[in-house]
Amino acid sequence: MNQTKRIYDSPRQAARREAILECARQSLSKLGYEGLTMRGLAREVGVATSTLYNLYGNKDDLLLAAVDALLVELAQSARAANKEGIDALLILEEVSTAQIQKTPLYADAMTRSLLRVGADRRLAEVLFASSLPYITEHLKLAKARGELKKDTDVDNIAMHLVGQQWGTVLLWLMGLLPLKNLAIESKRAQIMILANVVSSSGAARLNKYSLER
Repeated sequence: MNQTKRIYDSPRQAARREAILECARQSLSKLGYEGLTMRGLAREVGVATSTLYNLYGNKDDLLLAAVDALLVELAQSARAANKEGIDALLILEEVSTAQIQKTPLYADAMTRSLLRVGADRRLAEVLFASSLPYITEHLKLAKARGELKKDTDVDNIAMHLVGQQWGTVLLWLMGLLPLKNLAIESKRAQIMILANVVSSSGAARLNKYSLER
């Protein structure tokens, strides 16, 4: 999803966009949603405030672009592990929860924004639907490799896995789950969902992922 007003193709312009998005992520991690302003971000990046508005329109559109870019990076990190099927699903979960633990204010701001989406559902599309293709792809691979039961509804399980990820984050956000326990509880919930649909060979792969890791 691209929220910018225009596309710049030169390496210099692309590098400037990346610098803006990275600074936005860092600032959001430190200041939270309310503390981040376009004026302050422009000062940090070293560009005119009008440049940010020309590129992104407003703060929400800029943050959407920053979140989208981060999720792409997380998916690339998961793919770099060269895993497929069930292994790939649990690697993505590990990468995602590690990022949340690294930048909790960022995750806090994004989750709160997701909860308050109304008619404008762009953030929901970025935060919820962006991981569906990756998860669906590897569920299909797992099914083809015999790791899942033959009657498994891949699309339905993919939706449950994504919903579980945000459900665990919500428990943390509500103060019901310590941040230090986020990774192990998120993995536990993922395994519980998958345990209902895996075959005997898939169960063996799940057993590799000890909850003490």
